[in-house]
Amino acid sequence: IKAKTYQIKPPNIVLPILEMDGSIPLELIGIGTSLYTGVVSEEWLRPYKQGGIKVESYIQEELFIWENARITAEGFILAYYSELGCTVAGKRFHVAGYGRVGKMVADVLASLGGVVTVIARSVEQLSEAKLRGFTVNQLSVNVNLVNICLVNTVPTKGFSSRQDLPPL
Repeated sequence: IKAKTYQIKPPNIVLPILEMDGSIPLELIGIGTSLYTGVVSEEWLRPYKQGGIKVESYIQEELFIWENARITAEGFILAYYSELGCTVAGKRFHVAGYGRVGKMVADVLASLGGVVTVIARSVEQLSEAKLRGFTVNQLSVNVNLVNICLVNTVPTKGFSSRQDLPPL
């Protein structure tokens, strides 16, 4: 791969949303290449900036963030169909979190006939979800998860049981 990269020298390199372990050697990046990053430290970026590489953070582009949320929602639907092999219509879903990804997931599920409840801590998020037609519940250890598909969009270590719920 390294030899092929030397030959290709792509004009744009898009990195993962979270900082990678290690780095891409400067000699593999062509002159005029743009490096698009997610969340990375200045220390990680330093060699690229010093090497004259154009660095842009896509995480600060609002349209990109919303498009990524939509792709994430679509990816969830694909995984749901692939894993469970059944339709969304009539199934019950709890969407944990109502940020950009949570909003997109809730909207997509509802558009496909899913019965969506939004669970969150934020009164603002719960109020918005309620006004947009969703059932809402405060995120707590008392949330009923029986016969429900939980979609966790909270950007923290995932939880899969009541013991794993974030502290209130």
